[in-house]
Amino acid sequence: MRSADIVIVGGGTAGCVAASEAALAGRSVILIEAGPDFGPLAGGRWPAGLLKPWTLPTGHDWGLTETLPDGRSLALERGRVMGGSSSVNGCVACWGSREDYDDWQLDGWSGAVMRDELREVSDRLRVRTAAPEQLTPFQRACLDAAVAIGLPFQPDVNDLDSGPGVGAVPSTTHGMVRHNAAFAFLDDVRGSVTVLANRTADRLVITGDRVAGVRMAGGEAIGAGLVVLAAGTYGSPAILLRSGVGPPGDLTALGITPVVSQPGVGANLHDQPTVDVELTGSAELVAAMEDWLLDRKVADEPIVIKARSGLAMKAFDLHVFPVMESPFEGREWRWVLPVACLTPESRGRLRLRSANPAVPPLIDHAFLSAAGDVQVLLDGIELVRALVAAPELRRLAGAELSPGPVDLARWVRANHHHYWHPVGTCAMGTVTDPSGRVDGLSNCLVVDASVMPAVPRANTNLPTAAVAQRLMRSLLQGAGVEAG
Repeated sequence: MRSADIVIVGGGTAGCVAASEAALAGRSVILIEAGPDFGPLAGGRWPAGLLKPWTLPTGHDWGLTETLPDGRSLALERGRVMGGSSSVNGCVACWGSREDYDDWQLDGWSGAVMRDELREVSDRLRVRTAAPEQLTPFQRACLDAAVAIGLPFQPDVNDLDSGPGVGAVPSTTHGMVRHNAAFAFLDDVRGSVTVLANRTADRLVITGDRVAGVRMAGGEAIGAGLVVLAAGTYGSPAILLRSGVGPPGDLTALGITPVVSQPGVGANLHDQPTVDVELTGSAELVAAMEDWLLDRKVADEPIVIKARSGLAMKAFDLHVFPVMESPFEGREWRWVLPVACLTPESRGRLRLRSANPAVPPLIDHAFLSAAGDVQVLLDGIELVRALVAAPELRRLAGAELSPGPVDLARWVRANHHHYWHPVGTCAMGTVTDPSGRVDGLSNCLVVDASVMPAVPRANTNLPTAAVAQRLMRSLLQGAGVEAG
């Protein structure tokens, strides 16, 4: 039977970080990824669609969906490829707020701790921030409008102590390449890591309180001294549930023998609800953008607006993230100002539909089940309207296509989507301890975004890398779960 000191399930951001740390510590490592692995960046085998940072690739996706109460089917895009969602994302590299990590109230975790981790993973991911003069005409007009209505310009939106403001978005683009987690963390240690690509993990093999290994969907068993789950907010709880770790009643109903009673597995699921305010744009804006595209040498340089709703008690709780689609991307011109509620109160749950790993789980974020989340989005729409009314943007913006003159609360409920930042289904303090160890299992660690008790006010790629790095180093330095 194939085996290793450390078997890592999931080759996304957290899995690549975990593999790097384990290999650098001299452990034997097997990294399992359900999607393809195209090797190191220098090998030249990566498809152009995964490297271009100005589009969101669709060919390497898990195909997960959520059926909303109104019957809408909401796509929950997640990368099924080495690097995971960092290989298909928008390259945004935000950190959030100090309060995000202080408020977890977990031993060993704080804003100060995460600042050090975030700095290091930002260096590995080659994060950079554009100067204002590098912004597209549309982004520059939105930035100037935000400053005009009273939001301060922030040269560094990743200052964890900063409040509301506007600035260029830190990015994981490098030239014209999406610099994903595989390039940043795995490429340097590939010679010390056994990669099993296009392989789906079914469940853990559990004996008493120990995990002996991982059983694959095809039946193969892989032995492990330690199993590290890095399959993401949807994948890691599903593996635990299929392994008999979860709510006993739910497991028994599916014919799964309960091994460890863990009611919290799959609970606390949440993401940041989002709505899109769309503008018609003007002929002047199109002309300015076409001129910019002719001289394009880098990916689009976006901005982010951080703001407070009327419900905000701390820091900020709103993002406005102006984006555009152009004929350069094979689409019509489209001008959108997405509004995201960064601190959702709504909590849902992930459950299994079947014990078969080929059957997707039942995913319910319970979006907008907390009335406060709706109000935050309503305040965000009003903020966008104030931006568009500012002289710096009014001439270029054109008219408002949506939502327009409608019942805004009803429109928000009928048109919300997500911000691609699901967390919480194996939360530290509930399912795992602060070292990431699964309660009831002595040698199983979870290191991905599922362990975050609450989503940070950020895009989760960088925080996920930082969490995985801290958990793995704690383990390997002897402060966490012992392998072997």
